[in-house]
Amino acid sequence: MSVPASRSATGKAKAASEKTARTKSVQGRSATAPRGKRDSAAPRRDADRSRRLILDAALVEFSEKGYSGARIDTIAAQAGVSKPMIYSYYGDKDDLYAAALREAYIQIRAGESELQLEN
Repeated sequence: MSVPASRSATGKAKAASEKTARTKSVQGRSATAPRGKRDSAAPRRDADRSRRLILDAALVEFSEKGYSGARIDTIAAQAGVSKPMIYSYYGDKDDLYAAALREAYIQIRAGESELQLEN
C-alpha cells in the first residue's frame, strides 16, 4: 500500500524541521536566542580596572625582582587575570615593563608635587 504524496511530504518536512532544530541548538542554547545580551548575573570585567590591576601587580613584580626575574605568570596571578589578557592589553613583557616605568615616574612626580619643593 502506498502513502499519499501529501502525507509523505508532510512527514519528511516534519523530520527535516526536527533535524534543523537539533542542529541549531548550540551548547544548550537556541541559535535563535538574541546574541550580545549577557545574563544579568554574569560578572562584567571592567577593562580599565583590569589594566590597573595588571599595572599595579607589574610594578610590584618588577620592583622586587627586576626585569629578568619578573614573570608574567606571577603578574597575572597577582592581578587575577589571564596571561592572554596581559598580552592583549600590553603587548609583550617589554611593553608592560615600559608601562610600569611610566607609571612609577608618574607616581614619583606626583609625590614631588605634594612635597612642594623649591626648584
